[in-house]
This record gives sequence, structure tokens and C-alpha cells, in this order.
Amino acid sequence: MKIVRLYTGTDSKSHFEEVELNYPIRVRRYELITDSCGAGKYRGGMGIRRDFEFPYAACMWTVLSDGRKFAPWGLMGGTSGRPQKFILDPDGEYRDLPSKCTVEVPEGGRVRVETAGGGGFGDPAERDREDLQRDVRDEKLSAEAARKLYGAGSDPGIRPPGAPLPTRGCADPASAHTSLRPR
Repeated sequence: MKIVRLYTGTDSKSHFEEVELNYPIRVRRYELITDSCGAGKYRGGMGIRRDFEFPYAACMWTVLSDGRKFAPWGLMGGTSGRPQKFILDPDGEYRDLPSKCTVEVPEGGRVRVETAGGGGFGDPAERDREDLQRDVRDEKLSAEAARKLYGAGSDPGIRPPGAPLPTRGCADPASAHTSLRPR
């Protein structure tokens, strides 16, 4: 068994082609996770999903992580993002791994890494409706999450007939970011 250190943290920028060329690993999936971000006037960032396969040999997989019990919190009325997950054999046994552990992955086995989504900032009811529609269209949010978290209508992707266009920016620039000023 060969020892390989592959950092998969939230700020890891390794291209999967580089990983596959230099390590006995295949990256089967690399994508943003829909509905992983916290709701807010400014929604949190999306978590990332990476599925790793070990086709050539068994290996030991070590998780040294935080952010499993407590999700990244929202601020000023925003909601928390989704906590991170590490899953052994996501297509079979689906064993949710704790934040600190070492497990054996059999030859051909898979591990899924799902990074946390960021917390939202500000009241979700104040989110610009065009931004919300774009989030649903771009699959950052599901229509169901848009309805539940933002109080969007039955179809958040379509503005009701006759509804006014959303305004962009602040009518009074002096009132911008008042929640951040000391009182």
C-alpha cells in the first residue's frame, strides 16, 4: 500500500487532471452542491462535491476536519450553510464518516467529500428577486428551497404578470450598510 497525501480542504484548488496524473486516484465527480448555501439578502457560497475512486489498490483514507457538527453560521438574519460531509462508499453502504477518523478503502472503492456551504448575510426576504430567479435557473437553489427559505411564489423562476421590476441598489446611498455601523 502506497502512502499519498491529497489535500481536499475547502480551499484546495487542485485540478482533477493533476490529481489523476500524479496519484493512483480517479475523480469521478466534481461539482457545486445545490441548496448547500445559507439563505440571506446575500446568500452564502455553495459547497463542492468531489467523488474519489481508488481503482488500482486499497488505501487508507484519513479525515481530519471540522465543520461537521456546526455549519457555517449566517449573520444579520441570514441562515446557516450546510455542514460538510465525508462518505465512504456513497453508491453502496453510504457510511457517513466522523470528522476525525482513518478508514480502509478497498480497491475500486469510493469516497465522497462534500464541503460546507457558506452562511447567508441579511434577511432572506430582502433578497433581490432577479438574483433569486437566477439562482434557481443556475441550479444554485432548487425551486422548493427558494419557496421555503425565501418565501418565493409557486414558481420563483417567473415574475407574476404586472409585478414591478425589482430595483437594483440603494435609493439612498447614505443608508447603505447601516447594520454594519457602530451604534
